[in-house]
Amino acid sequence: MGFDLININGHNSTIKGSFNSRSEDHWAKVDQRIFTASNLNIEGFNSAVINNAGNCIFTNVTFKDNKMDYWFQKDWGGAILNTGSVLCNNCSFVGNYAKWWCNIQSGYINN
Repeated sequence: MGFDLININGHNSTIKGSFNSRSEDHWAKVDQRIFTASNLNIEGFNSAVINNAGNCIFTNVTFKDNKMDYWFQKDWGGAILNTGSVLCNNCSFVGNYAKWWCNIQSGYINN
């Protein structure tokens, strides 16, 4: 049995990935849960957040230099790849890259 709610307050911390276009280096994968993060900098991931039908709420989060850079067709959502619901409150998106939808690729966005 897993958690239905995950809540992270980063207290203005920075979490850095080691971007490698050949890896699946994501900061968070959310499946049918509620995931909240606040006061956090997330940098250098290969699509920082993968949201598979969950509910994500981000407050005061900076997504910086996250890249989705595959050589094949799955190349979208540099910061967030979303098939659930995303709410971004006072968030920043800086230097994220993907061939399609650099910051958020989504079926549904609340902003």
